[in-house]
Amino acid sequence: MELKTARKIRGWTQQELADQAGVDIAVVNRVEGGIRRPGYEACIRLARALNLEPEDLFPLGPRRTRRTPRQMARAKATV
Repeated sequence: MELKTARKIRGWTQQELADQAGVDIAVVNRVEGGIRRPGYEACIRLARALNLEPEDLFPLGPRRTRRTPRQMARAKATV
């Protein structure tokens, strides 16, 4: 199900969804507009606000975030 469809079923505006999910309205606007997929945290927050599973709302999953050099070094050190 698309984010916009799920939001409209609830009868919420973009601002109401953003408030319920604890994300900026720009995130909701961009995701609904197909400009980008949300990051992991936003994906979880949006799905929970709509009482849906993240996989149902975002079948492609959240976008992958880039690792910082410090995170990459930690990942290599644990292998």
